[in-house]
Amino acid sequence: LLTTDRGVIYCPTSRAGQLQRTIDLLRYDYEKELDSTKRSSRNAWAILGIVVCMAVVAGVIVGIVVRRRFVRKRKEIEELSLLVVERSDRNRELQAKIDALYGSRLDTLNMLCNEYFEKNESDRVKLSLYNEVEKHILALRDSKSVTQLEDIVNTYLDGIVLKVREQIPSLSVGDIKFLTYLYAGFSPRAVCIFTDIKIKNFYNRRSRLKERILDSGAPDRLLFVSKM
Repeated sequence: LLTTDRGVIYCPTSRAGQLQRTIDLLRYDYEKELDSTKRSSRNAWAILGIVVCMAVVAGVIVGIVVRRRFVRKRKEIEELSLLVVERSDRNRELQAKIDALYGSRLDTLNMLCNEYFEKNESDRVKLSLYNEVEKHILALRDSKSVTQLEDIVNTYLDGIVLKVREQIPSLSVGDIKFLTYLYAGFSPRAVCIFTDIKIKNFYNRRSRLKERILDSGAPDRLLFVSKM
């Protein structure tokens, strides 16, 4: 061993020393490589552990999010189901109230109106049917009956006619009456008889009224149109 200003220098002086030095160098390189391998292995396991932990955490988060969405969707479905049931009940109550207001005349009147428009080839038959219908109409389209009908529709359709009056004040009394009959569920032909218009004009008037409502900018305009 030579100690110099640049460190210790190994100078084997025999064949055995050279072999020993070679063995020491090989052992040193082996131990260094082994230590490096161990460190790499530890790093790899550490990275794998981190990845696994992140995957587990991500899976838990995804599971929580999916579960919350599922719970929210199920709650929305339950609420919609209850709303449908409630709406069906309210519609049945509305129909019951209208039947109570108009009695058996409603079915009779719808039947007579249908026959009136179908029997247009005979003026005599039309006149006979019209006379029969007229008796019912006079009792159904007076202001008192229309007011009662409007109150019933407001009660069971969340005040829809009242909202139309408030949000679209430009509509005429005739328009409000036309909408009331529609919201009450009368057939197009019955509405024609009540409002004294022809069947072909019914659809034109309803279409124009829909456009006016949609163009009015009323907050509930889509609701108003959907019930027509």
